[in-house]
Amino acid sequence: MKDATPEQLEQVKQLELTDSTTLTDLSDVDKLTKLEELDASGNTKLETADLSKNKELKTVDLSNCANLKTVDVSGCDKLETLNASGTGVTDLDVSQCKQLQSLDVSDGSLNTLNVSGCTNLKELDCSKNHLLSLDLSGFDNLSFADCHSQDRSGLETAQQSDGTWKVALPDGLATGTVRVAAAGFVTDSVKVYDKNGNLLTATAAGTYASQPTTVKYDYNTGYKDKTSGKDVLMDVTLYDSSVNPNPGNDAPTSNKGSGGCDAGLGVGGIALLCTLPAVMTRKRR
Repeated sequence: MKDATPEQLEQVKQLELTDSTTLTDLSDVDKLTKLEELDASGNTKLETADLSKNKELKTVDLSNCANLKTVDVSGCDKLETLNASGTGVTDLDVSQCKQLQSLDVSDGSLNTLNVSGCTNLKELDCSKNHLLSLDLSGFDNLSFADCHSQDRSGLETAQQSDGTWKVALPDGLATGTVRVAAAGFVTDSVKVYDKNGNLLTATAAGTYASQPTTVKYDYNTGYKDKTSGKDVLMDVTLYDSSVNPNPGNDAPTSNKGSGGCDAGLGVGGIALLCTLPAVMTRKRR
């Protein structure tokens, strides 16, 4: 792009910058003011992708950029498809992308995902990240949603003076109370385990006889499978990495072709996962 004239740059609508081991950012891409399609997948050294000035973008592929930490699509109000699967992005906000129809952020490092206002979304894959919750209520255009297998380290526990243990749960999640909201924690799904995988039972005071190292729960996304009418749940595992560095995940593998609910027997019993018929085509390299 260095040798191109401004006039030539303005005419570029498609750009492929893939599989580079030296590319660290997309700083020159903002000069392509009429760019509609960008493929920057497989760039192993890419760290930032600021596309906020590329207001004509419709399709963006940033998949398999393992070192990618930040993505800015705040100005991309025409964006329809975004693939940022297999990246190191921890926080992603696509709330300004009102035309977004397909979003793949699976197999990543997401702690937060803001899709509020993206009611045109038809396909969403945010599986295998570190999300604790996700509200999809009101997303009536969705035909595919996969949110399974979320895990996050950093579970905090504290030993009490009587030798029992307390565990810190996310705000809004407490055992013994059934969720009644359209979207929210399924609080009666909470299961607590020790480092040996033993299911722990809380005392009347809410403490445990041995140190909890893993907490599992379901989060209701507020979206119902159009085929089965079942709630689409997100199964979440919180763990103490200093005691239990590899807690595993007992969630069943989703059957994306059939939709409905699958049941899988895990350490703590039956886990349910509702999925929708697969219509998303994911690019892999």
